[in-house]
Amino acid sequence: MLDRLYRSILSTSSTLIFLLLAIGLIGLSGLDIALRIYPHRLLLIGVGSGLCMLLVASVLILSSRKLSIRSALGDIPKLYVPIHPGDLPKRVHRLIQADLSKSASIASEAQPLPSDLLGRGWGSPNTPQQSLPLRPTLLSTFSLLQQAFAPYFQRPPTYSPRRYVDHLIQMGYIQRDVGRRYIDTYERVRFGNLPVYEEEYTRFMAVFAKVLDSQLQAAA
Repeated sequence: MLDRLYRSILSTSSTLIFLLLAIGLIGLSGLDIALRIYPHRLLLIGVGSGLCMLLVASVLILSSRKLSIRSALGDIPKLYVPIHPGDLPKRVHRLIQADLSKSASIASEAQPLPSDLLGRGWGSPNTPQQSLPLRPTLLSTFSLLQQAFAPYFQRPPTYSPRRYVDHLIQMGYIQRDVGRRYIDTYERVRFGNLPVYEEEYTRFMAVFAKVLDSQLQAAA
């Protein structure tokens, strides 16, 4: 980006300097001629007109050259990049190929591995949790818990999840250690706003299965 801006400034400034030098030289030449032929008015008018036409022609030539260069660059197909051996000198081609190979190597190494995605809250490929959003699924278990234990104790609106689980523990529907492990993990994930790892999710679902098993034992 900076290199392109530098080339644009250099090209514009060099063209402007050339124009100023040309105008200055033509002006000095015209002034010298005008002083020499000043007594001859008709000749002075003719020479002055010729100098003006020369000046206009110079500007037009320079402008047309600039426009022709831009037009030629614009006609180059954008999808074609001259990087083939026949387009460039061998040394330049080798340099470009080396840079392209380096870029391809960096891009390949930068690709995330499936194991790197596990910490982002998704199940790994080729597992039962494939493409499963672990955190929302973990948090949804509390609704299932309420539905499972609703026949025994309906959760009051003023009860927090922890208070509700503690009440089920006190009533003997859930084992104390299982219930505490469940609600501790649930609240940490709910309020911690951290990604859930697959290993942690698997351990939690095992605990949740024991909670539901407690409900089945209570029903029996």
